[in-house]
Amino acid sequence: SIIADDDNVAVEAHWAGKLAVPLGTLSAGAEMKAAFAMFFRCREGRISSQRNYDCFYSV
Repeated sequence: SIIADDDNVAVEAHWAGKLAVPLGTLSAGAEMKAAFAMFFRCREGRISSQRNYDCFYSV
């Protein structure tokens, strides 16, 4: 989902990927999933600031 108002943009995204190498208790090849909320402020057609809030799902 994306919503914009003037120079502010909010994005909600979902991501999934397979690990190429082990990470913590996860082995290589395990799938990781996450949800993100990203907030951008634009100035003169360019991103002037960005904040991310990440939530990685437990496996």
